Amino acid sequence: MRGTSYEGRYVIADIHWPVGLPTERRVWLNPDSAPGSTIIMHRQPGDIWRIALRGSAPA
Repeated sequence: MRGTSYEGRYVIADIHWPVGLPTERRVWLNPDSAPGSTIIMHRQPGDIWRIALRGSAPA
């Protein structure tokens, strides 16, 4: 198969956060708090929110 690959580092955390936010995925691309990275947050069952941070591979 043809395709593209890339290297990256990930941190994934599940936190218990009983908040009234709508159940939808939130994505931040190149945020000021972590330039060059992507942050994804989405709800899991039981008021658990999964936060995934993808950073750039070291040069």
